[in-house]
Amino acid sequence: MKKLAIICASIFCVISITSCKKDPVKGCKTSFATNYNSSAEEDDGSCNYESKVIFWQNQSNASSWSALGVTALNFYVDGSFIGSCGATTYYGSAPSCSSDGLAHITKNLGSSKVKSFSYTVKDQNGTQWYSGTITLDGSACTTQQIN
Repeated sequence: MKKLAIICASIFCVISITSCKKDPVKGCKTSFATNYNSSAEEDDGSCNYESKVIFWQNQSNASSWSALGVTALNFYVDGSFIGSCGATTYYGSAPSCSSDGLAHITKNLGSSKVKSFSYTVKDQNGTQWYSGTITLDGSACTTQQIN
């Protein structure tokens, strides 16, 4: 009888221990996502991404505006105004990600690591000088030269 009680107690302990298995912590495991969870053991597909685009121009381009009567540049991304600058403002080379450039915006990419947006550059009178599509990557910022 004592042996039976020991066997039953042993079986109960084994069942209790194995049935207390914890579920893995779920979350976003991509380190550059805005909602990265360093405690996540299993990726649940919930990652969200952002990316910054910085517009800039070089000296040669900036020098050409005066002859055209352009004094200001206005920047739009997906039809929304994001900023303006003097037409003769320039950079010697592409600005770093910590710079604001001529104009900049951080876009929410949602759950897409890469997403494309349209942009336009207009002068102070609303004349469009540049337009295009820019593809943003959630793992980096992007510099877009206008010329």
